[in-house]
Amino acid sequence: MAEHRANRIQGETEELRTALEQSERSRKVAEQELMDTTKRVQLLYTQVAHIAGLYTFLILQKHRVITNNNSRIFSYPFPGQRIRDSRATSLSLSFVEHHPYEYKEEAGN
Repeated sequence: MAEHRANRIQGETEELRTALEQSERSRKVAEQELMDTTKRVQLLYTQVAHIAGLYTFLILQKHRVITNNNSRIFSYPFPGQRIRDSRATSLSLSFVEHHPYEYKEEAGN
């Protein structure tokens, strides 16, 4: 009877050891997935920060172009030509700023 009980306890111990090993493997896989996901999030954050910097750069460039355009308005020989050129430049830059995705689609066609 004692031998039968000892065998049963040994079998249960082996089952518990197997379950513990499987749990440990699952934990290691989950840790690796967490590390991989953290790296991907950091990469995405870096890319978003870079895009935000490019957007700021483009807005500054737009303002420089407008300022440069405004300073050249008075160099045209005819007032009507100055007004037309100024309006065309301002409208196109304004459209790009407020509708960047639509502009990309139109530019691709």
